[in-house]
Amino acid sequence: MAIYFYEFLVRGREDGTVAWHVVQAADGTDSFGRPFHDERILSMEQAAAEGITLPSVIAAVNAAAMAELETARARVLVLEEAETELVSSRAEVEALKAQVASAVTALNAAQAEATSETETTETVPLSWWQKLTSALRS
Repeated sequence: MAIYFYEFLVRGREDGTVAWHVVQAADGTDSFGRPFHDERILSMEQAAAEGITLPSVIAAVNAAAMAELETARARVLVLEEAETELVSSRAEVEALKAQVASAVTALNAAQAEATSETETTETVPLSWWQKLTSALRS
């Protein structure tokens, strides 16, 4: 169970001085396996008695904030790379769609040409069944 700074508050006073307190917290599991959250509020005097100074609290807050900032910056870089790949993939998909559309147009034109040639120039020979039926009728 690790103790961490849960809250830090600085207040100005009417006389121009500063007062502050920290809240320390610990999360864990009790002996029955139930999770718990424990908090302890320290005034600036109580914190000083435990060796916690205002500069050390500010340094801890700054270090945590900088760590979160660096994590966020790294995530931004990952997302920007993913966005670049996505844009590239979309361009590739659009190019493939254009190729398919062009091929479909060419295929439709070839089919239309083949159909019109068959209808106008070819004569279909009579099958043996048609010849036999025609001879029997005569």
